[in-house]
Amino acid sequence: MRCEYSTGARRCKVRTMKKTEDRTFLSVTEAGERIGVSRKTAYNFVHDGVLPVIWMRGVRRIPVGALEQWVADRDQEALAAVRGGPG
Repeated sequence: MRCEYSTGARRCKVRTMKKTEDRTFLSVTEAGERIGVSRKTAYNFVHDGVLPVIWMRGVRRIPVGALEQWVADRDQEALAAVRGGPG
């Protein structure tokens, strides 16, 4: 939010963005929020190659579909571990 002050009046401009559910790409921070990890952990996942990432105009972005597939794969791994066999 950016606020401007002039002669006692305060006007704030709020930047509106699409909800993350409606977008094709997420920032690393947004992806971390979606999977329930901290910003730092999300960036560590990207650095370590754990999360899929692409570069768009010099900024890291995570495709929503790839993130959802990554989560589904982790779910299958967890189920296989509980059942004691491969997914």
